[in-house]
Amino acid sequence: MKIFYSPNPIDAGLNTRKKIMAFPVLTFLATTVSSLLSIYAFNMFVLALMTAKRIISGRASDTNPLLLNHLPVVTIQIPIYNEDSIVGKVLENVTSFDYPKDRMQVQLLDDSTDKDLLLEDELLVEDYVKKGYDIQLIHRSDRKGYKAGALNNGLRLAKGEYVVIVDADTISPSNFLKDLISLFNEDDRLAFVQTKCGYSDRWFNWVTESSAVERDTHYLVEQPAKNWYNLLPNFSGKAGMWRKSVLNKYGWDETVITEDIELSYRVQIDGWKSVYLHNPTCLIELPPSLMALKAQQKRWTAGFAQSFRKLWKSVIRTTNLSNFQKMETLIFLSTPATHIIALTAIVLWALAAVFEPEATLGLWLGTLAFSGFMAAMSFAAQLPVIMAAFRSGERVGRKLITIPLTLTMVTANLFANAKGAVEGFTGQRLVFERTRKYGITESTKKHEIVNDLKLSHIMRKNKVELASAILMTLFSIKILQIGQITSAIPLFYLATAWFVGALQK
Repeated sequence: MKIFYSPNPIDAGLNTRKKIMAFPVLTFLATTVSSLLSIYAFNMFVLALMTAKRIISGRASDTNPLLLNHLPVVTIQIPIYNEDSIVGKVLENVTSFDYPKDRMQVQLLDDSTDKDLLLEDELLVEDYVKKGYDIQLIHRSDRKGYKAGALNNGLRLAKGEYVVIVDADTISPSNFLKDLISLFNEDDRLAFVQTKCGYSDRWFNWVTESSAVERDTHYLVEQPAKNWYNLLPNFSGKAGMWRKSVLNKYGWDETVITEDIELSYRVQIDGWKSVYLHNPTCLIELPPSLMALKAQQKRWTAGFAQSFRKLWKSVIRTTNLSNFQKMETLIFLSTPATHIIALTAIVLWALAAVFEPEATLGLWLGTLAFSGFMAAMSFAAQLPVIMAAFRSGERVGRKLITIPLTLTMVTANLFANAKGAVEGFTGQRLVFERTRKYGITESTKKHEIVNDLKLSHIMRKNKVELASAILMTLFSIKILQIGQITSAIPLFYLATAWFVGALQK
């Protein structure tokens, strides 16, 4: 005869209470943090829909510029620092503009510390002066304020009513000045005009191709949407024109390393207007190595965070912006936070998948939410990228294939960008790490760039990425053993991306 013992009701109650109390805290936190990213993804998704609506309605083209009877004096500022092979090219370009020679002043704002390069620049300027061009080389003995300091210094000697800023790698079409000047004549409250940028070295290697796909989102989706729907386009630091009286009044902020972002929003908060033009298109050079790109993006991220830290109160308090304009501006300026949020979410998801696999809620969220929810957010974020690929109209298929590489590139730079965001948000003193320009053309050999990078001051600083890749691989293996395949796949991807970042020179 078998005797069955009923469980002690007290013990049963304790077990039930333990199960109820076994709430998957890590999974809940991971889900909450991840959901913050949806704010930024949704913002880009909305901008993409706004751009699509305009294109479908057939109103996506720029207005035709008016021809002016009287052309005002324009000052062209070219800030450079130890540039070797491209100064001659940019001077040749700006002096070929379809604009009267006597109405155009060119300032070569040279902060070079290399005496040989400085001498070469002086000789170039002398040659153009002999040809009748009004060109000045303005050299500073120190780099106080970096690019912003150089621009402010040149502004004191600027003769033009309008100021054009081009970097040493910028190549603009001959009609550039006339197309932009006409817009200022139409609106006395117009502070600046920004034009679209293309890329002279887009097809050089996988880094430039991936970077171009990412930037197309800004130039082909984000900026047009803001321009068409009365949001706030930003100045990109090059390929644009400013009203000199506005620059004299506000000045470039020498404490912020993305002075272009900061000033463009500061003047618009104060009621000034901006215009973004799809044409003319200026060509710029993209960094040809992941290390150079990483340094550039870290600088931009830190500068964005600095600008947010300085301007967020002004954005909220101003009466010159609508609530929608304020919201979109705050989201845009706080974008550096996404890198910190993403890293935090990754750590929480990895820990949740290992330590909370037995919890029903944890298992469901860990598999479905981590894969499904993040995939949905990824699509929302990538829709603008896909749209940009189609809008550009050239090698669309190849650009679409490059999108996964772009995601890998962004992930590989996640640690550097997160570090830059922390530095900018906390007000740390930042150093302007210049992005070197190579003057890449179709005849440039890839091995020349690689060898040059090995000999440059850019050193390998990827120990964090390598350690994280190894750790994420171990987490992935552990999660596979538990049986959470859908959670392991994204973690394997992260490990791979960080290995790629760690192996780049």
